[in-house]
Amino acid sequence: SYTVTISGGTATVTMTNGSGITTTAADGLVDSITYENTTEDPTDGNRTVTLTQIQDNGGGDNTSTLNIASVIDVTAVNDTPELTSTPLNPTFTEASGLGTQADAVNVFDSTSIDTVEAGQTVTGLTFTVSGLVDGANETIVVDGTTITLGGNSSGTTTTNGMSYTVTISGGTATVALSDGSGISESAANSLVDGITYQNTNTDDPTSGNRTFTLTQVQDSGGGANDTASLSIASTVGVTPINDEPTLTSTALDPTFTEGDAAVSVFDDTTTGVIESGQTVTSLTFTVSGIVDGASETINVDGTEITLGGNSSGTTTTNGMSYTVT
Repeated sequence: SYTVTISGGTATVTMTNGSGITTTAADGLVDSITYENTTEDPTDGNRTVTLTQIQDNGGGDNTSTLNIASVIDVTAVNDTPELTSTPLNPTFTEASGLGTQADAVNVFDSTSIDTVEAGQTVTGLTFTVSGLVDGANETIVVDGTTITLGGNSSGTTTTNGMSYTVTISGGTATVALSDGSGISESAANSLVDGITYQNTNTDDPTSGNRTFTLTQVQDSGGGANDTASLSIASTVGVTPINDEPTLTSTALDPTFTEGDAAVSVFDDTTTGVIESGQTVTSLTFTVSGIVDGASETINVDGTEITLGGNSSGTTTTNGMSYTVT
């Protein structure tokens, strides 16, 4: 039977057996006493285990007072910080309408950072963004600061005042944040959950994936164990949508006088297909007020067309098919 009594930071352990145990068993019992500290953050210092008394079953003077002390030196070791996060794997979709900016998308959620040891802070965080193809149009917000990924850069974030550097290599940006005194775990959690992506090429972002990968977190513990390597990836799918083409032109509102040469109707025309590489495949216009049948003619793309009835054909200059109804 045993009892443990705690008083003032000292535990007194008393073990009894009315029938007694052999001296061999008692030897083994004492030699098998062990100590362990199961906290991830043990307190440095000494724990002294002292044998204070032994008793046999002889009766009378059957108890000896002892003072055999064994000192356990408890040494804490800095643990590597821990980070978990949920990748949102969002889709960034181009906004409809010419020149309309789509909202930024969040990349991670439910982030939890643990420095393990009490009182430590988060001093560094590193992540990469791969798949970049749109230069300075690819932007991220980190800790309240908008950063373009078109080239190397550095600065200080708005929310927590962390120093940052951005290094671009082969379509991948490495973003490293650091702070000598560190920020709290909760602030670091909010920082990661607040990372967003936006493509500011409003009308023609390049389709494809941009992959954000959390690669490293560092705490203020110092030494080799203050940095944890990570590989938590969230993929942003960039989806462009086709914008309507545009056309502007100046109406000349000419006068055709009998006997004159043909008159031009429009001038200073500008067409836009918005997305690079696209072409103009069709154009439609009307001519109203027609009363003179086949005598009314137009010249379109190098081809003269009479407006006296339905017709079709192919234009001379650009070889476009036409119909007149």
